[in-house]
Formats: sequence, C-alpha cells, structure tokens
Amino acid sequence: MGVCYVKIPCVMKTLRKLALAVMVAVMAVVSAQAAIRTTRQAVFQTVSTTKIVYGTNRSASLANLNIGDRVNIAYDQENGSLVAHHIADGVPQHVRGKVRVSYHRRTASSPSTLWHVRGIIQSVDTQAGTLTIAY
Repeated sequence: MGVCYVKIPCVMKTLRKLALAVMVAVMAVVSAQAAIRTTRQAVFQTVSTTKIVYGTNRSASLANLNIGDRVNIAYDQENGSLVAHHIADGVPQHVRGKVRVSYHRRTASSPSTLWHVRGIIQSVDTQAGTLTIAY
C-alpha cells in the first residue's frame, strides 16, 4: 500500500505533489500582495525628536529603514499632518535574555496621548523626513 514498484509512476506522483505545492505557494504570495495593495496608507512626518529603533540600533535614522519592513509607530496629529514620535521595527528588542521596553518621555508641550499603528513600509523619503506605511 502506497509503495511504488515501478519508478516512473513514483516520479510522476512526486512531480504532481510538487506542482501542487508550488501552485499553492504562488497563490498565497499573490493574495498577500493583493491584501497589501488594498489596505490603507498613511504618510508620517518625522521631527528632530523622533526616536527610531531598528533591531539593536536604538538611535537609528530613516535611512536604516527598508521598504517591506514591519514597523510600529507612535504618533499624533499636528497641524493636519501625522507626526511620528517613535518608530520601531517589528523585531523584539532582547538584551541578555530580557525584553527591552522603551517609553516615550513627555514634555510639557507634548500631548498626553499618542496613537499607535502597525504597518509595512511602502516608501521612505529621507530628504523630506517622511515615511509611508500600508496598514
């Protein structure tokens, strides 16, 4: 049962399974790309006090971020634009087996509440200091 005595049918059976697996994988990639295209996008402005964490680099810049990276952004709305105050990639920050948690310190001039969003980077403009994500 299930044992092939002739090698040709075994090869054909294996090729059919492989072709089916490839088709399923291609369909998954296409549906994931379609989902990204149909999501909403937002453009965030960075300021001089924006903290960017990328991997273990806790003082990264927009130039370190890549299209396709997953990021978490803490932001607020100022004068009609979304201003990012903290940007972190989706990689957990581990140091000596403990999880690092970073908090945004507030000044008297900053608002009391920040909004949070997770998304995938669609574009980075280091000249303008903007970051576009799909979420």
